[in-house]
Amino acid sequence: MTLKEKLEVQRKKTYEFLVNPKVVRLCIKGALMIFVPSLIIGAIIAAIFDPAGIWMAPAIWNQVGMIELPADEAGYSIFTDYISNLGSMNYSPIPFFLDDAAMITSLLLVPVSFYLKKRFCTIHDQQETAGKLGKNLSNLALVFMLLGMIGFFGIGFFSEDVADSLEYATNGLIMIGPLDLHEFFSMVVFLNLIIAGIILGVIGLKYASMMPKVFDLNISKSIILILAIEMLIIPFPMMVATVITQWPFFEWMMLIAVFGWIIPLGVAFLKQINKELGLK
Repeated sequence: MTLKEKLEVQRKKTYEFLVNPKVVRLCIKGALMIFVPSLIIGAIIAAIFDPAGIWMAPAIWNQVGMIELPADEAGYSIFTDYISNLGSMNYSPIPFFLDDAAMITSLLLVPVSFYLKKRFCTIHDQQETAGKLGKNLSNLALVFMLLGMIGFFGIGFFSEDVADSLEYATNGLIMIGPLDLHEFFSMVVFLNLIIAGIILGVIGLKYASMMPKVFDLNISKSIILILAIEMLIIPFPMMVATVITQWPFFEWMMLIAVFGWIIPLGVAFLKQINKELGLK
């Protein structure tokens, strides 16, 4: 067997592992149980224990011998603070909580992304002429999903504090244009997931009547159309509003809009896999 043949065999084994229903099922459940709860808990803890908050003022930190941290006067709020602030010691006593959750979730969503592509590519089996376009769009969505996962991992690995420290240590040499590493990967994750959502939204609109058969679930066409429209018209305007206004609240709305289609798709996949495996 030549090296090329060995690599091809290994590629097929890797792909089969990634789209294995049992693996995907565990990854979906893990992602649902890790990131969203971590985000909510992190925001609550930051709101309560923000050094500028009423419970943990800088003077109190000094009394217990801890480092005084710079803080905004209002305390943590989704109206005044970015999501990234949850991964900074300036705002939260447990910044690694969300950073680690982002990295773990990004890895868990890689098999889900491949499985998503596989399921949407089955449109090719349902309708030959429509399937070619559906398959190409599914492949394109996979590319942007995977790029989004790279960004998702990057925002956790290069947290706000780490990025600031690297910028200071290298005198700005490690920055990518005007962006530090955390800002760059934040742009990567949101931009690519929004593009992937738009592509999947197009698939949903075009093949809404075929989706229930593809997922082997009792899903009405109207629900699919609503989800597809949400993918198309909400996340991108939220991203534009975030860039133009620099208002953190729009970034939070953008995150909610993105997960507004990721979570329903994950739940649909989970139900389909459970049905396939004969599980409840």
